[in-house]
Amino acid sequence: HLRASEERPGTLWIVDREKKKVIYEIMIYMTRYRDWKEIFVVFSKDSKKLYAVESGTGFLDVVRTSDWKFVKKVNLGIQPQNPVLSSDGKFLYVPNLYSRDITVVDTREDIVVDSIKIDGLPSAVDLDPDGKTLYVADIERHCVLFIDLSTRAVIKQVPAGSVPSNILLVDGRFLYVLNTYSNNLSIIDVVKKENIKSMGAGILP
Repeated sequence: HLRASEERPGTLWIVDREKKKVIYEIMIYMTRYRDWKEIFVVFSKDSKKLYAVESGTGFLDVVRTSDWKFVKKVNLGIQPQNPVLSSDGKFLYVPNLYSRDITVVDTREDIVVDSIKIDGLPSAVDLDPDGKTLYVADIERHCVLFIDLSTRAVIKQVPAGSVPSNILLVDGRFLYVLNTYSNNLSIIDVVKKENIKSMGAGILP
């Protein structure tokens, strides 16, 4: 849980679910601005580290979970979004909305090792289980890009709804795409590489 109030440093709360109380508070950044935007968090594969992506400042914070200590800050791009971890846990892929690229972070050393340029505005990413294909939601062209990571080539562009803001691959076969402005959910069959169904999902999902 992130607490951000007035001009205090951003605080990452670690909450004991059984005791229903905050057991650690981790200061993760300092800012003068009150427009905090979003923080996206994900654990490393071995759960020894917690990664927090700051969309407002463009940093990746690395937190050691053995004692919940902040250990490192990594520069990302402009307005980074929700990251995804590779299935082997070796790499973290972070879409940077206004840098038009995907930052690739080596999770062993916690350093940026690559940047994948996108002809669009990447709002979300996911990976197939074998790590060969990267799926990228593009809010500029309202589609999902299929990228071959070995060549970095876009092998397919599948139309989604208006402003696809988040994606999730289920069972390695179906990609669920939340379309914020068209208020629906698209389901893409990644084997057939086509949008097979859309359904209502409330207002601004």
